[in-house]
Amino acid sequence: MATPSSKSRKPSRPEGRSDGTSAKSRLLLVIAVFVFTVIAFLFLGDGLWQSMTKSQDMKVLEVQVDSLKDVIHQMEITIKGLKEGDPETIEKEAYDQGMHKPGEKIFLKQPMVGKPKKK
Repeated sequence: MATPSSKSRKPSRPEGRSDGTSAKSRLLLVIAVFVFTVIAFLFLGDGLWQSMTKSQDMKVLEVQVDSLKDVIHQMEITIKGLKEGDPETIEKEAYDQGMHKPGEKIFLKQPMVGKPKKK
């Protein structure tokens, strides 16, 4: 039978592990899990990093859309002027399209209004 002194003995820790090593390994495990969680949060799936990049891309695209709307508006004004026969618009477009020679001036012939007089 067991002696009273052996019953009151607490089970000892496995040999080779001291309190410091166990605490260090737990701390390393906690740090590793934390680092993995941060990396996963930032980079995996639609992480924070991709969300920030997409947000910046969205701002750039909004600026480009606004500038294209301005270009479209200017083109609509030019088209309207050309359809209505506005001399300034026609002259400007002729210069822009290279329809003149250097030193040459552009003159627009206006259609006659009314009936021409017969002699």
